[in-house]
Amino acid sequence: MHVPVTEQTKGMIGDEEFSLMKRSAYLINTSRAVVVQRDSLLRALECGLIAGAALDVHYQEPLGPNDPLLHMPNVICLPHIGGATRDVLDRQLSMVLTSLLKIKKGLKPDHIVNPEVFSERTTS
Repeated sequence: MHVPVTEQTKGMIGDEEFSLMKRSAYLINTSRAVVVQRDSLLRALECGLIAGAALDVHYQEPLGPNDPLLHMPNVICLPHIGGATRDVLDRQLSMVLTSLLKIKKGLKPDHIVNPEVFSERTTS
């Protein structure tokens, strides 16, 4: 799953959702940990409601050495780098460089999260 964190998505996967999954299901979370209820995830993994989980995001980063998720044989934990492929890194670099060149020329960058800030910057 890969969803933004909103009021609607916080804790959206809990006991009820895990009970509806096939026992062969794997939860793959690449968004944010808070979209899955931690205690529900632990219960689902411990009692076999789901087969396992692959997690690129965690409730505490970095994970502490005693975190139970690190010691479960049916869990794979990544240190929040699942999207760091060679292709993504190359494209990110190109996008950042293109944006910086546009800003230097006084133009609005293509990929801007908060355009109101850029507007304020250019009118001041």
